[in-house]
Amino acid sequence: MRIKLWIAAGSALVLVIGALTIPAPAPSTVVPPQERAMPLLEQEVQRREQLRIFGELQQLGPRLARHSVMIPAVAPTPGLPSNMAPRAPRVDPAGHGLIVSEDGEVLTSAAALLGRESLQIELFDGGRAEARVIAFDPDTDLVLLGANPVPGADAAPWASEPPPAGMLAIAVAHAAGHVAVAPVFVTAAPDAERRIRTTTADLAPGTPLFTVAGEVFAVAVGGNDPSAVLVAAAVNRLRDRIASGQARRGALGLTFQPMDETLRKVYSSPGVLVADVAPNGPADDAGVRAGDFITALGDAAVSSIDEVRQVIAQLEPQVPVRLQLLRDRRPLEIDVVATSALGLRVRQIARAASANAPQALTLFSADEQAAAGLLPRSRILMINGQVVGSAEAARPQLRRARAPVVLYVEDERGRFFRVLERGR
Repeated sequence: MRIKLWIAAGSALVLVIGALTIPAPAPSTVVPPQERAMPLLEQEVQRREQLRIFGELQQLGPRLARHSVMIPAVAPTPGLPSNMAPRAPRVDPAGHGLIVSEDGEVLTSAAALLGRESLQIELFDGGRAEARVIAFDPDTDLVLLGANPVPGADAAPWASEPPPAGMLAIAVAHAAGHVAVAPVFVTAAPDAERRIRTTTADLAPGTPLFTVAGEVFAVAVGGNDPSAVLVAAAVNRLRDRIASGQARRGALGLTFQPMDETLRKVYSSPGVLVADVAPNGPADDAGVRAGDFITALGDAAVSSIDEVRQVIAQLEPQVPVRLQLLRDRRPLEIDVVATSALGLRVRQIARAASANAPQALTLFSADEQAAAGLLPRSRILMINGQVVGSAEAARPQLRRARAPVVLYVEDERGRFFRVLERGR
């Protein structure tokens, strides 16, 4: 037994001595494998997270849609051939709006009104309310409507701060009982005009934007502009205009130039010098020219820019006023039908749109042009109330549009509406 123990101990000692005398291996030059990402798994995780968030946003839709209104498109004008008239009332919106107070104030974009200063808006429950323009801000093209009756409980809660750049938001609107929900990412912080940039320009004018917590923070500009104006700043500006008496100013589409001593020698009588005339504005339509020297509007003599602006601001829209002026130093009288500042802005928007609006031949077949009474060179300004900026922008609008399609058109015959019946 002792012999076996001695043998075992000796073997162990040999192993220990051998381990101590074997030289250590040289450091390996092979880099150990790094921990690697799993892109497929990450993509699946992100996809599922996005689906989860979007699902939650979809559930928010019906609750948030109560705070919005639908602004219907302009109905086709009388005079269309009977076989072109739509068989059912249109429900496609020209835009949307946001209920901002229990008093029935609704914030929207001038582009959604299409020149109207009184109209019916559609509430979430399908009811309709009479609305009229009570203030317009030409700097942001936003409008405050007074609507009645609007449930006070439908006024939207405001976010104290907009989401920072990179954060998810939600656009919510409704039409004819259907709620539309779209995810939107904020891409830039508010600028000096309290505008933010978003990831989409495919929103109707006036569409409200909410935080994921359900608080409204902005309304979309719409058209081809991927930006939105912050609600709090916009409403405060509009209310300030009401308080200062500038809520609904008259407009003629005139720009005036201050008089220096040299000009006063040329124009010896008191008055104001017209420096520019807005194209397609009331003054342009009446024949007023740059260089005309206005001495009176109606019964009010004017001798300074401040005076003439005050008189114009008090003009009633659609009421003619007689301008007394000098042209080439000869007296002349011109009757001008005033519009509102909003009406003038709508004309300017339409004119800017017509410059790039696509021709009918780029969007419709010859048979479709003939059926709708279009000329190949007719320019398509709007499709179902949505401004068209290019053929590329118009094609997706046409694919989404339900038949019949209401087109706002411009050609040598003027501007008018046409209805196009399209099969699905």
